[in-house]
Amino acid sequence: MNNKHEVLIISNLEKFARGIKMGEQVFSLFLQKAKNENVKDEINKIIISFQNHQKNLGLEVETNTLDSMCLFFEKMKIIPIENDFQLCKEMTKAQLMGIHRALAFLYENKTIEDNIRQKIEGIISDYDNQMKKLILLMKSL
Repeated sequence: MNNKHEVLIISNLEKFARGIKMGEQVFSLFLQKAKNENVKDEINKIIISFQNHQKNLGLEVETNTLDSMCLFFEKMKIIPIENDFQLCKEMTKAQLMGIHRALAFLYENKTIEDNIRQKIEGIISDYDNQMKKLILLMKSL
C-alpha cells in the first residue's frame, strides 16, 4: 500500500471518528429533551458507547465548523418534538444513519487493516443493538 492511499484511509477514519463525536453530541441533545427515565437511561448508555468507540479507534478528534452547523440544525429539528415516542423515532433514524455511514466507510476503504475493520463492524453491531432497544422502548411508551 502506498503512502497516498494510507493518508486517504487515515483521513477517512478521522472523518468517521468525527461522525461518532457528532453522534455523541446529538444524543446529548436528545438526553436534554427526554422525559421518561427509561429513555434517559438508554440515551446515557448510547452516549457512553459513543465515547468508548472513540477511545477504541484511538483517534482524538474535534468537531469542525461544518459539524457545529449540523449540530445546530439537529437542535432545531428536535425543538418541535413533543414526546419520548417521537424522540425515540428520531434516535432510531440517527442510529440507522450511523450504520449506513459505517457501512459506507467499510465499502470505500476495503483495504483497511483487519483490526480496524473489526472495530467498525463492532460499532455497526452496537448501533444495531441500540436501535433495537430504542424500538422496544417505543413499544412500551
